[in-house]
Amino acid sequence: MEFRIDCPCGEHVVVTEASAGATLRCSCGRPISVPSTPALRVAAGLPRYDYSPEQVIESLLTAGRLPGTNVCIHCGFETDQVLEVYTECETQYRTSTGTPIWFTVATLIVLPFSLMFHLFFSGDGDVQWYGRDTKFLLPIPACEHCQGLLRRPKLLKKCMQQIPEYRRLLEKFPRARVKLRRARNT
Repeated sequence: MEFRIDCPCGEHVVVTEASAGATLRCSCGRPISVPSTPALRVAAGLPRYDYSPEQVIESLLTAGRLPGTNVCIHCGFETDQVLEVYTECETQYRTSTGTPIWFTVATLIVLPFSLMFHLFFSGDGDVQWYGRDTKFLLPIPACEHCQGLLRRPKLLKKCMQQIPEYRRLLEKFPRARVKLRRARNT
């Protein structure tokens, strides 16, 4: 979709959502700041699109912009240490409406004609998939002193809440599992 941004000179620039946050030049030479995507949409009378926490984090990780601070998330002191936290938010799983394996085994053992019964009445059934694999390797700042404490998943999750993007992710996936990977210097 295209959006119109007016310049004080009376001219305008036409942009798309891909230009959100950029600074462009008008034909008169003045710099024009393009607002964020939600601001562009609201100005055009459209509903504000709210990106999911996963989309925000994927975008920031790709740009190398997380966590954006050098303050330990546990004690608040400055640090150059960064921990990587394996965060498993959701795992894909499947269900089947076919004959349960225990019934098939019991039938084969008990009934003499069970093989024929099994061939005619059992089947794989319908398989349905739910969820999707949602996993991240998230960087967090943590001083050397606090790294041992943050090995406890409950405390680690609590401290990760200090980073707004991680807070939104953990609010959406409250049962997410977190585990420290390794430390690196920044």
